[in-house]
Amino acid sequence: MMPMYLFGVSFLGICILFLFKIWELKRGSKPFSLLRYRLDLFFRRYAEKLKHYSGFVNRKTVRLGFAYGVGGISAAVSLVLTRFRSSKIYLSIKGQILPKERGSTVSAFLRDVEEFKKAAVGEKRGEESGEKKEEGLHKETENSKTV
Repeated sequence: MMPMYLFGVSFLGICILFLFKIWELKRGSKPFSLLRYRLDLFFRRYAEKLKHYSGFVNRKTVRLGFAYGVGGISAAVSLVLTRFRSSKIYLSIKGQILPKERGSTVSAFLRDVEEFKKAAVGEKRGEESGEKKEEGLHKETENSKTV
């Protein structure tokens, strides 16, 4: 997927440069002409130094530089994600931070839900230990026994 993104960005950059060149030709002037002139002088002055240092750049150097850059970006993204995961916004979305109580008790509905859950857990534990509940319709009577 990454090559598709890189291709898209490159293609967009090329299109923008072509549109910029068409705009220059229609207008008849060059924007940033002073900056272009200074950059041209800079590169002509230091062309020999650039040629000398370009000899040190090989495939291994480029790979190491790329790996160093990716490692730095990865560390920065990890730091940002770690900070975000410990933020109040993230924790409240995950439900790990309960809203502050304003001196009021839990609503009756929530109390009922809590009692229901506790009862359900108690029933499951009772069934696992082999106890039988003798309530309501589950009581065995002499009349309900079959031969």
